[in-house]
Amino acid sequence: MQTRGCHAPIRHCTKLVESAEDVLEDLPPLGAKPMATPEVEEPPQQHQAMLDARGFDPVSHHALMVRGG
Repeated sequence: MQTRGCHAPIRHCTKLVESAEDVLEDLPPLGAKPMATPEVEEPPQQHQAMLDARGFDPVSHHALMVRGG
């Protein structure tokens, strides 16, 4: 494969997947205890109104201010 030479810089910051074995080496062994999920912090109360107003579509700062009161 001629592209292998440029893969070295990619490997320093990411996981290069060239085959199924590359994926399998990062998976835990079968029967291993699953990793604990990290706890998610609730946003500060003063931010909750803005988070509730944002919806699911892109929105401008102005629209957030109007929606959030």
